[in-house]
Amino acid sequence: MLLTTKFPLVNQKFYQDHQLGNIDASLNEIDQNYGAIVDVVSQNSNVPKALLTAMIFIESEGKEKAKNKASGAIGLMQITLATATDQLHAEIKKGRLTPQERAYIVAQVGEDKMACVEKMQYMGHKLKCNNNTGVVFTESDLFKPELNIAIGAIYLGQLIDKHTEGDQVRIDKVVINYNRGAFAKVPVGNPEQVYKLAGNLETRNYIAKLAGVNGIMTRA
Repeated sequence: MLLTTKFPLVNQKFYQDHQLGNIDASLNEIDQNYGAIVDVVSQNSNVPKALLTAMIFIESEGKEKAKNKASGAIGLMQITLATATDQLHAEIKKGRLTPQERAYIVAQVGEDKMACVEKMQYMGHKLKCNNNTGVVFTESDLFKPELNIAIGAIYLGQLIDKHTEGDQVRIDKVVINYNRGAFAKVPVGNPEQVYKLAGNLETRNYIAKLAGVNGIMTRA
């Protein structure tokens, strides 16, 4: 997949010019540490490498053990345990999970956990195989860069499909759902309008970080 979206998408700046050197150094470090994983995941999921790298930077700055105590988000792409299970379940139900993606995830967590997700009839489905919690994965699973990035890519792939308008991927809308949840309401309008209506400051900043002036998609 090639993003035909032109950046910057919005005329907003989060990162200042004096920060760009450090940002580029961090992006290079992420590529050195996780570039091989990102390459494989990108090929398996068809989500652009530049977008995966940008999201890793914004979410964790490349810290694979990062954990948000408030939200429970874990790892490089800050995925919660529930989101990991839910988005893999959604990928299966939508017929989007490729054999390559399946094999890659099984290599990280084993066939039993994949089979458990495949048995689930709906998000949060409590089964014996998930200890009647509706959640299959553990923190240890999501601290693995391979699994964390793979699940993040699955989530992004679904959001890209949802928010592709013509030949343009509305990254601003993708960001809102990634930041606020897959079922969060997304404003209508052009990118500047969506930015203004995006809700709280955190979400607007996220759009600017990724797709604004000096945004990571202009650097990655």
